[in-house]
Formats: sequence, structure tokens, C-alpha cells
Amino acid sequence: MTRQMTVEIEAGNDWCFFVPEVYEYQTMDFEFQVTDSSMHTGKNDITATITSPKPESNVIYHVVQKEEGSFSEELEKDGDYEVCLDNTISTWSDKVVWFEVTVHDPKDDYYDDYIDSYEMKEMVGRNEDYETIFDMKVEDIKESVHTTRINLGKMKHFQFMKSSDMSRDTNHVNSNKETINFWSMVHLAMMLMVGFIQVLMVKQLFAEKSFLYKMTNRT
Repeated sequence: MTRQMTVEIEAGNDWCFFVPEVYEYQTMDFEFQVTDSSMHTGKNDITATITSPKPESNVIYHVVQKEEGSFSEELEKDGDYEVCLDNTISTWSDKVVWFEVTVHDPKDDYYDDYIDSYEMKEMVGRNEDYETIFDMKVEDIKESVHTTRINLGKMKHFQFMKSSDMSRDTNHVNSNKETINFWSMVHLAMMLMVGFIQVLMVKQLFAEKSFLYKMTNRT
């Protein structure tokens, strides 16, 4: 079971979900990365927690205000595990978080989703016949498929991580672009205002009825 999402967590709130029907000795892999925040001066960090099933509800993973983190352990209890992403410490900055949760069972990882148990038993029953033909046992094929699936899973995971990095970099570029545009407009407005005031003051110096003209003549 694999779950991969990108969520936006508002300031002062948390976002939790359950990983249901997890069994003892299964392995849970969890990774997260904060890719963006709503304010230019906000930090890309968040608190992440994983809690074991009730009634114990023991905290098995906890990091505070981190930009990214990972967890991978063999679980010790059956039940529904809760994962929480906590942004309550932030009072004004929303956070965009990418995460991936994978639960896999080493005992079942050999079997392909498209081969049912009956077909697998038939393959095992014909093992001795085909061993002499192909010089390979069903166990060898299962081991090869298992290794291939693990490598494909790693490749998929790295692709997700690269995608989250690209999303984070894109958000940073857009944020910097908005900051540059904002301050450029502020500087342009200030330049126009200063230029207008200078022109006005020069006109006042040569206008006979103006206050500046009278002050310069007196001096």
C-alpha cells in the first residue's frame, strides 16, 4: 500500500490521517518535505508525528519544525496508525507539504498482483518439470521478481522525491519573482513621487506668487 499526496496546512492547524489495517511485522516507510509557505518570510518547516494504534497510542516518530524527514521501521502492533502534520506553532504562515506513506509485508512481497493463489500453487507444483527445462526454480523466479519490484519501488520513490524538490524550487522561484516585482513597483512609485516633487518645487521657485519665491527674494 502506497499513499502519496501534497496538502496545504493552514496556520494554527494540524492535518491528520490514519493508515488502516496495518499488521505486526509489516514495515512502514514515511517521508515528508515542506515545499512552500504562504508568507515570504515564513520558514518551510513543520512538526510530524506517527502514533501507534489505540488504546496505547504511543508516539513512535516525532520531529519538531523540520523541513523534511523520514521514518522506516518494522511495526510491533496491529491496528490503525495515525500520522499528523502539525502547523499550530505558526500563527500566520500556511505550509504546503508533500508526503509519501508505504506499508509492505516481506512475506507477501514475492507475489505479483496479477497472479492468484491457485495459479501460484500450479506453478509450484510444476516446479520440478520446468526446473529441468529452464534450469531455474520457481523460488528463483520469485526471488528475481522480488528484487525487481524492490528496485522499481526505489526508482518510483526517487522520482517522487525529485518531483517534490522541483515543486519546492518552483515555489521558491515564484515567491522570489513576486518579491522582486513588489519592491520594483515600490521603487518606481518612489522615483515618480520624488520627480513630481522636484518639478513642483522648481516651478514654485519661479512663480511670483508662490511662497518659495517670496522666501528666496527676502533672503
